[in-house]
Amino acid sequence: MNKKSLLPLIFILLILISINLAEPHDNSNSGWGIGIISRIHGNRSLTTNFPDTLIPVFGFPKGNQIGFIGKDTSDPYSNPLLFLVISANQRKMTVSWVDLKEINYEGSCLKYYEQIDDYVNVLYHTLKRGVWIKISDLRDNGYYPQDWMNFLLDQRRAYFPNVEGGLNLRKNPNIKDKPIIVLHRVPGWILLTGKVEGLWAEVEFVQYASGDPFALNSKIANKWKGWIKAIDDKGFPNIWFYTRD
Repeated sequence: MNKKSLLPLIFILLILISINLAEPHDNSNSGWGIGIISRIHGNRSLTTNFPDTLIPVFGFPKGNQIGFIGKDTSDPYSNPLLFLVISANQRKMTVSWVDLKEINYEGSCLKYYEQIDDYVNVLYHTLKRGVWIKISDLRDNGYYPQDWMNFLLDQRRAYFPNVEGGLNLRKNPNIKDKPIIVLHRVPGWILLTGKVEGLWAEVEFVQYASGDPFALNSKIANKWKGWIKAIDDKGFPNIWFYTRD
């Protein structure tokens, strides 16, 4: 095979490589994404937190615009739905609820699944491979991508383990440290101290005498302090909170 005949093959291979590099990792086993598109001045309840203007979407980072995401506010009595329009065929799709996350009382945000430079991948479950939006476009409209660790720190909530079988509390932020105790959803709460090392967060675990963390005037029976792996290796949160308490 001569050099001239190899050129088209090399060109095709380069295109395939660039597409693969732009695709997000397979997050379909969880649906959590690695963070949310947050409102800079605080997310609101009873609404879908997203810019009111149309936000351009791209097939891959630094690629051509292929459409836009918008917010349907035509019904004043319900939370606005997000929709995606693909310019090539003017196809309009309602954004899948799986691509949204409730983060307070009936308030939701759009999840993102990967970040490359000034772009984040969204709508992974609405459209195959999702689409990309520019962080600068979001910031121009009062929004930004917030990873789960920073989101959890900002909430300052009482958390419960989001891991089947419980979550290990360790003396140090090291997987090799022997667990002090295994934290379960009941009968206590996880409180973040604000100290973070990578995926690890220092916490206090408060256990109540009644065995019911929701009980009024329940006395504290025990309290432990240590480190948990608050975010797993894929970027998903290992702790969560009740959004409608």
